[in-house]
Amino acid sequence: MRFAWHITISLLLMALALAPVASANELTGQVSAEVRAFQKEALHQGQEQNNASLALQAEYFHEWESGASLTFTPFARVDSADDERTHMDIRELSYLWLGDSY
Repeated sequence: MRFAWHITISLLLMALALAPVASANELTGQVSAEVRAFQKEALHQGQEQNNASLALQAEYFHEWESGASLTFTPFARVDSADDERTHMDIRELSYLWLGDSY
């Protein structure tokens, strides 16, 4: 997971570095924390009584003077008790180019 995160950050930094000054850039993000606690004892061995998770999502939008645009939205979640919830993915990656003819 660490390697994939480095690639994501590297791609984002490259996009920012290659962007011309006279274009529109937008970077927004969201951080959320969640704690779950269960009142009753676990039914199966290995189940946790409580757990916590942290999620991060960023969105980078870039629009060139020509009208073309790039949107990149990575997401990552770390969960203290559930390995299946711990993951990283790309929620959106799109390049929009508008041409005069096709």
